[in-house]
Amino acid sequence: MMKDLEKRKNPEQDLIKSFCDRLGTVQCSNCRAKNHADIEYINDNGDFCMVEAKTHLSGDGHNAVHKLFGELLKLTGYQSSKTHENIKYQLLIDNRPDETGKRGGQFFHELLVKHIPKDKFIAFGKIVPIDKVIEFDMKTIKEFSWEEFYNLEEK
Repeated sequence: MMKDLEKRKNPEQDLIKSFCDRLGTVQCSNCRAKNHADIEYINDNGDFCMVEAKTHLSGDGHNAVHKLFGELLKLTGYQSSKTHENIKYQLLIDNRPDETGKRGGQFFHELLVKHIPKDKFIAFGKIVPIDKVIEFDMKTIKEFSWEEFYNLEEK
C-alpha cells in the first residue's frame, strides 16, 4: 500500500503544475509527453518557450543532474522546435528544500556546476541556446542566465 502511494507522488509534476498555474496560458504541460518539453508556452514577447523541469525531491533526484544535459539537448529535436521561430529554451529547477534543508538550486549547483569547467558549461548553453534558468519554490521565482547560474554562490 505504501509503495502505491509513493508511486503516485510525483514532485516533478507538482512543480510543473504549480509553475503553469503562475504562467496562465500554456500549450503543453505533460512531463510524460515524449515529443514535447515538460512545459511549452508563449511568453509576453510572443516567443515560444520550451521548459525542461527538474526536481531533486523525487526518488531518483540524484539522476536528474545527469539527465539534465540530455533532456535539454533533446528539446532542440522535438517537433515544436521545428515549427516555431524565436524559441526560448529554459530550465526550471525545483527550489523547495529537501529533508536536509538543501534547496534545488544548491543541489544542482553542487552536483552539476562545480564539476564542469566553466568554458564547457557555457559552451553547452550556446549549443542549446538556453534563455534562462528558473528556480521556483512554489511561491518565489528567481531567474538567471545560463552563465549567471554557473557563477552563483549558493549558501
